[in-house]
Amino acid sequence: MNFKDYTPRKDHKKLFKNFFHIYKTGTPLHDYPIEAVMKDKSVKHFETTFSLMRKGGEIIGYQGTSKDITERKRAEESLRLALENTETILEEIPVGVVIISKDRKIKRINYTALKMSGEENADNILGKDCGEYLCPAQQTECPILDKMQQVDKSERIFRRKDGKEIPIIKSVTEINLDGEDILLETFIDITERKQAESQRKATLKALWESEEKLKTILKSTDDVIFQISPTGFIKYVSPSVESWGYKSEDLIGKHLKKTTPLSEVPKALKIMKSIMSGEVIDLLEMNQIDVNGNIIPVEIRITPVRKEGKIIAMQGVMRDITERKKAEEEIKENEDRYRQIYQFSPDSVIIHDMDMNILDVNNKAVEELGYSKKELLKKTIYELHPETEQKHSAQVLDVMKKKDMLNVETKFVRKDGSVFLAEATPCKYKLGSKTIIHVVIRDITERKQAEDKIRVERDKLQLLMDGLSQTKIGVD
Repeated sequence: MNFKDYTPRKDHKKLFKNFFHIYKTGTPLHDYPIEAVMKDKSVKHFETTFSLMRKGGEIIGYQGTSKDITERKRAEESLRLALENTETILEEIPVGVVIISKDRKIKRINYTALKMSGEENADNILGKDCGEYLCPAQQTECPILDKMQQVDKSERIFRRKDGKEIPIIKSVTEINLDGEDILLETFIDITERKQAESQRKATLKALWESEEKLKTILKSTDDVIFQISPTGFIKYVSPSVESWGYKSEDLIGKHLKKTTPLSEVPKALKIMKSIMSGEVIDLLEMNQIDVNGNIIPVEIRITPVRKEGKIIAMQGVMRDITERKKAEEEIKENEDRYRQIYQFSPDSVIIHDMDMNILDVNNKAVEELGYSKKELLKKTIYELHPETEQKHSAQVLDVMKKKDMLNVETKFVRKDGSVFLAEATPCKYKLGSKTIIHVVIRDITERKQAEDKIRVERDKLQLLMDGLSQTKIGVD
């Protein structure tokens, strides 16, 4: 099948260019993204590695391996849409949001905060010192960076462009965004609350709800996000739990035992105890159960939720790792299968590096050569050849530096000193960053003896036929 048959027309020119590059340079192309149109017209995405296929030193075509990354692409698209939604909400939310770097520079300001500042263009603020525009604190008197205070729903002052100071309720959270530690400030204008104290409760409630929505947006993924009480009852679970067959509203108020296998409950309770003591649990593997009782392996990150310094709940993210577990199991099975084939091959197999140091041998090699495996692992390939074959062995190694596979006849010497003729097939490949050679060795002594015997008999027959052709037979 030609690649044009299953790839979009828009990709053909680029694909051809890459194939031509591989052909000209001989360099494999790794993890190349391909969009493929399947027989049923659905579209899938693959990461493909291409390389030249050779036979007898000649290029006969291309070969490659592909990994289906369709689900990852869908996840990336979902994340992109989530980020777009986050940006929209961030700009529309009726709460001022400002991101400040540790050197006090304003990196981001949303529409609400910009409007409060009195500026019309965010470019007039971005990159400026936060004390110059937003906070009346002196350069060395920042309550967060200099005095190490925690600001959580505290009454503060917001400074406008014209110098007017506005009372606000403000929270500051230190987070890591794109590898940089920053301050995330959220605030709300409480001028009217100061004028009318009766609105105080409604304002604080709006601030709390807005902050919680913002935190959820910033941490949102396609994974299951949850919050549970100190006693293990579910306070919140994201709608993504529907992929397990549950409805989020049906789980709220239920104990974590609802989605946790009975055998995992003691482990879950122990983790809860650690979190309530202030620990953060990261990349923990556990099992959950879907609505039908099927086991779902998950990876969990859980952190304590604090209010006024007191831990009031636990929240975290659960990621379904079913596919990863299946892949790991498949890799293990393939490794076990290869190990069985390798160890019980009817031919001797020796693995060595480019310095001819033996790295591994199979059972047949131990049996054929008469050494123990421990003894062989201390030797080089040179030591397994008679002295007459040393030069030939070195020549084969030189050729293997340029080729990936050979087929040669050579001699090996056993531990007892006996020599046998063998057909050796060395294959070169990479194991991590190290180049190794995998040699399959087959004793052909008996085959060669049989061939010699046949050749002698054939020569005898030829002599007989030649003699008969010179004999005249008369008839009276």
